[in-house]
Amino acid sequence: MTPAVSVVLPAYNAGPFLDAALASVLRQPDVALEVIAVDDGSIDETPRRLAEWAAHDARVRVLGGPNGGPAVARNRGLAAARAPIVGFIDADDLWPADKLARQLVRLKSEADLDALSGFTCYFDRAAPDGLEPAADARRVTLFHVHLGATLFRRDLLERLGGFNPAQRFSEDHDLWLRLREGGHRFAILRHTTLFYRRHDQSMTAGKTGLGDVGLFDILRQSLARRRASGSVAPDLGSFAPFLDP
Repeated sequence: MTPAVSVVLPAYNAGPFLDAALASVLRQPDVALEVIAVDDGSIDETPRRLAEWAAHDARVRVLGGPNGGPAVARNRGLAAARAPIVGFIDADDLWPADKLARQLVRLKSEADLDALSGFTCYFDRAAPDGLEPAADARRVTLFHVHLGATLFRRDLLERLGGFNPAQRFSEDHDLWLRLREGGHRFAILRHTTLFYRRHDQSMTAGKTGLGDVGLFDILRQSLARRRASGSVAPDLGSFAPFLDP
């Protein structure tokens, strides 16, 4: 049976958080989904844990390859995706239990909607079950460009050419810039669709400047594309027009 949603999960040395991330996706109710877990050359227990998940749950498929970074791993997963709708989750984040139920209703009702995002809840400590922020966790909820908060139509991602493999950081921002430049239609739910874990082992831990995560590079690339095409520059800093009332 063809799944309704393909979920791409890139994983590099993700052992401490991987089980919770997968469990948070696979608990989504009443949705035929597949999880394409891409082991990006891990040297910890990640390959073993992924193999165990795949052995016990037919919805999980594991791909491997040498370490190439998140963009390369996501492109591997995207190439293997079978569903018309694609979601992403990082191996240290969590999906709320009602994420797919809320977002799929909207996507099914609006056929011209290319992508649907939501709010992100940043948290520092998980509850005992590992699937939600702890009741006393430090948290803040807002909209920000996060792949894990968003569902995309697969044909949109294919038209955009996937992720830029040259971007080791901020490949998600680069994708969003190209989406905005192309005038593709998307919306933002006033509802939390991603729990984003803050911890000192993340790729961006300790990186505070825009240059540290490659944002200057992708902004320059966006400007060059817009100049070359002669297009009117979109208001890249404001997402208010796309936010649900």
